[in-house]
Amino acid sequence: MMIREAMEVFWRSLKDAWEELMPLSLVNLVWFASWGAPFALIPSSKTLWLTILLVALGLVLGAVTTSGLYHVSDRVAHGKTARFDDWREGVRLHWRKGLLWLLGNVVALVAVIWNISFYGANFSGGWVPLLQGIWLAMALFWLVMQLYFWPMLLRLEEPRVWTAWKFSAMLIVANPFFAFFIATFTLLFAIISVATGVILGLLGGTAMAVLGSNAVLMLLFKLGKIEDPRPPLTD
Repeated sequence: MMIREAMEVFWRSLKDAWEELMPLSLVNLVWFASWGAPFALIPSSKTLWLTILLVALGLVLGAVTTSGLYHVSDRVAHGKTARFDDWREGVRLHWRKGLLWLLGNVVALVAVIWNISFYGANFSGGWVPLLQGIWLAMALFWLVMQLYFWPMLLRLEEPRVWTAWKFSAMLIVANPFFAFFIATFTLLFAIISVATGVILGLLGGTAMAVLGSNAVLMLLFKLGKIEDPRPPLTD
């Protein structure tokens, strides 16, 4: 079930985040401000169109800056030093992939909401809650896939968004218990980040990104797809 490996990934990610605290904090602040600033302006917007524009701007900036965030976390997961320049390089290399990733998530969200509301409003019977539950389960599976998406995309020789999603799903199926623990640890990071605004500003996003990057590398190593990304030092 790889419980020990999941715990190893968790503690390694905490250690990585602490050792690279300053550069990861800077990257996290830029990432958080990029999508957070437009959303912070929404309460003061006077029209519906301005609200929609701010939401769209926040989502686009968030997706683009996330590509740089994971580029940095990938370096950290390989035991390398994080640098702010790496974030800029990641954005330059992968911003288009970030927009496609955003589009895919928006389509998935709309599909789930539409199907659940459609069947609930137009049909009755014991099978309706079952079908709605299936859609909710698929939404949860899709959400967990996002934890693996960017680290998987960066491992591909030809980075393709659809291929990264496909392999992310395969990694979950290959070891669902490992995915469950990684999702639980990610949720823990998120809860702590929301509950403590200081940590949110410092390491919220980057800590979760490092966790996802370490998790994918661990899985690929255990499945024999890659060599140990951080082999023990020898004298």
